[in-house]
Amino acid sequence: MVVSLRSQMMKFLKLATLKHDNETKAILIVSILRNFILLGEITLASDFVSKIEFPSNDVASSLEARYYFYLSKINAIQLNYSAANDYIVAAIRKAPHNKNSLGFLQQANKLFGVIQLLMGDIPELSFFHQEGMQQSLYPYYHLTNTVKLGDLNKFTN
Repeated sequence: MVVSLRSQMMKFLKLATLKHDNETKAILIVSILRNFILLGEITLASDFVSKIEFPSNDVASSLEARYYFYLSKINAIQLNYSAANDYIVAAIRKAPHNKNSLGFLQQANKLFGVIQLLMGDIPELSFFHQEGMQQSLYPYYHLTNTVKLGDLNKFTN
């Protein structure tokens, strides 16, 4: 069912590309990437990204932020942490910073924190005290403190 949905989206992507409808093309690219990631098909998602061109000039910044978020996830899973870090920073910068995008910003900041830890960096304390993020980043704060202390038993728990 989900794969057939992807094939439909691919057909619509081809049509949007032919018609130079960049907004629709961007929406479809983001939707297809989300579908690949939800199904755990990271290699296919990476191949897809390498074959398409995202129309970043002609689309809303929220779509571009979501695109960078998925690129960051793909690169983080493929252990390319420096690229993942660059993409997640771009996603956070491009995302609208209002109450309607708080959920996206929370997810992006969680991914940013994890990528920082995987790169061997410790996020600054101010990262955990961003407005509207304290509760969602609380577990990551404790994880960061555990990593900072080097307590393996606490880290395992």
